[in-house]
Amino acid sequence: MNAGPSVTAIIPALNASRNIDAVVRAVRSQTGIPSAPAIVVVDDGSTDDTAAVARKAGAVVLTQPNRGPAAARNHGWREHGKGELVWFLDADCFPAPDALAILLAALDSPSIGAAGGSYTNARTESALARIVQAEIAMRHARMGPEVRFLGSYHLLVRREVLESTGGFDESYRAASGEDNDFSYRIRKLGHRLRFAPGSRVAHLHPVNVFVYWKEQCRHGEWRMKLYRDHPGEARGDDYSGPFDFLEPPLALVTAMAILAAPFAWSGEARVALAAPLLLATLLALAVPAAWRIGRREGAAAGLIYMGLRPVRAAARGVGMVRGIARYWFPGGRER
Repeated sequence: MNAGPSVTAIIPALNASRNIDAVVRAVRSQTGIPSAPAIVVVDDGSTDDTAAVARKAGAVVLTQPNRGPAAARNHGWREHGKGELVWFLDADCFPAPDALAILLAALDSPSIGAAGGSYTNARTESALARIVQAEIAMRHARMGPEVRFLGSYHLLVRREVLESTGGFDESYRAASGEDNDFSYRIRKLGHRLRFAPGSRVAHLHPVNVFVYWKEQCRHGEWRMKLYRDHPGEARGDDYSGPFDFLEPPLALVTAMAILAAPFAWSGEARVALAAPLLLATLLALAVPAAWRIGRREGAAAGLIYMGLRPVRAAARGVGMVRGIARYWFPGGRER
């Protein structure tokens, strides 16, 4: 019997002691595969007992000072990733029993350099988490099998591809943009990317609006580095589109117009009308997605999304301004 390609699972982890046991156990419980993957947890400078919990669960543990998930993944596959294939998972993602088997089947041609899967929601009790999942599912549903971008939360990569690309760019210190950059560089070397939506991990989506806002602000900031490094990709990829780039600045302009409106009425009334027109435009952009989310999760969820999306766009806009100052101008702080 053919043993099949060997697989090493690499899980970067920072203060993940509450989740890492369940993630490691989910990897150990994979079904329909020729042989069990080796499991490596890279403790990225945790201040809790992540390393001890991961070892007890059966993983090999590597440690490093806090340098971010990109550096942690590289540390893992370079130091211990001996398998022909490397399966990257995040420490808040719990793979379904058949997740790896489906990704292995997706690598059905030597030209496919990597395969990735989709999400389910691990926090079904939270309205915010359900709305986040509904939008992700909507975006994933429109993606075909051949894509330009795969997320690193659940990604199976050929070792030769890692070696030829050098792995993840460690200058992406936060969990944002490093997987886009990696995907773009894989494709530039002539490899294809395969999206296998049936392969899923249950993800701990945010349940706190303020935490979600901060995450979106971070994404906006690191996107500016990504577009500086890959200017041709600002038009969007299979997951995001041009509106994802245009909506954040529109939200910032709308916010400024709303703040200026009371003063404009005393002078030029037509200027004051800009605020409601801009807000109407911003809300109109959210209507199609809100309608689909409302049909999936109920009318209340659709209405919440209508209110949440402009706030999210404003958060990304704030991050974009920070990112432009940080990455696009001389003297900006690169790291």
